[in-house]
Amino acid sequence: MKKITYIIFASVLILTGCIDDYTLEDNELSVSELPAYVAYSAPGANISIDDIETNEVGDDIELNVEVPGGTVSDVTVNFTFGGTAVYGVDFAVDGGSAAGGSIVIEHRQSTDPNDFNFADNGDIVVEILTDDVVDGTKTLEVILASASNAEGALAVGRGGTDILKTTFITILDFCELSPAAMAGDWVLDMQDSFGDGWNGASVTFEVDGVETDYVLDDFSTDGATGTVTITVPVGSQTLRFFYNSGAFDEEVTFQITAPNGVEVGSFGTDPPIGELTIDACAAF
Repeated sequence: MKKITYIIFASVLILTGCIDDYTLEDNELSVSELPAYVAYSAPGANISIDDIETNEVGDDIELNVEVPGGTVSDVTVNFTFGGTAVYGVDFAVDGGSAAGGSIVIEHRQSTDPNDFNFADNGDIVVEILTDDVVDGTKTLEVILASASNAEGALAVGRGGTDILKTTFITILDFCELSPAAMAGDWVLDMQDSFGDGWNGASVTFEVDGVETDYVLDDFSTDGATGTVTITVPVGSQTLRFFYNSGAFDEEVTFQITAPNGVEVGSFGTDPPIGELTIDACAAF
């Protein structure tokens, strides 16, 4: 019972303490209030947010920044960038520059008990740009650098620490097959785990709107594996790939290799039905 009493007492101090420090000498427990701060918002008591992955034609990314303790005036939050992504080439922020930018979090807390917007907050909106160049994966860090309101400076990061101070974004390259990358010999390797063929399943190569279906049964001597080479003529303008479902998709796997010898797609078991997305960047 004694232990429970101490825990409840400590909790009350955390919830009701002001700027003073409190110490329970007998139990060597010290409780102090966190300074006013801004930080990236995270669900519940989480001390981190998941890294974000997108590609060059991905949607804009909204990074929510909050003032957990509230404020009596608008807060200006300054941020900087890190990583290998280039401002104006790989990404941009409205009103920003390569050096960084800022947002204003308006004071809008409500006294309405039904208003569940407990903290003033605002978004840093990162626009992902397409550079039409095969130049690999880039990284971007958006770092909260400083914050202030009419009363003065606020700490950044939870409690003025590095927690929830930086968001990490990975920007994957995105490419569309050019006519030059399409032309040549593509290889389709097909497998069936049960060894009885594909039972109605097929892969379609569509070249300039002309579709050709390929089935494991046509290129296999044992019903388990088969390989076919598909020549895409020089001058072809479009190349698309499709998977057509069969009776036992859970047995089906296949791989597509581009003319440069690089595997650009591995599918199955249960391959996605319909048009397939390949790693077009790897085809160059």
